[in-house]
Amino acid sequence: MQTAALQLSVAPGRLLRYAPQWDADDGSVCFDARSGDYWVLDARSQACLQWVSRQVTPVGWADLAEHLDGLPADALIQALVHAGLLTAWKEGQAVQLGAPDELAEGA
Repeated sequence: MQTAALQLSVAPGRLLRYAPQWDADDGSVCFDARSGDYWVLDARSQACLQWVSRQVTPVGWADLAEHLDGLPADALIQALVHAGLLTAWKEGQAVQLGAPDELAEGA
């Protein structure tokens, strides 16, 4: 699947809240205030989620990758989708992402 055609948003139904970053580490905790689910995130993942959360409409995959300042973004974005934090959309329909090698072949 070509990632360039995909839009991304915080997964429907999620109400994300963030704990302060830990002093001793690069990590922090992200909570879903509705379900009680939580994830331990690195600073880059948290910044990515917070940026997407502030957008009014879904953002393009390439726009999010660009926001991550050229760092390898595909693996991070895919991990956030697979964790259920972000949803990938194509033509208004939620889509499943394939394995990393399938994404690389379709890009």
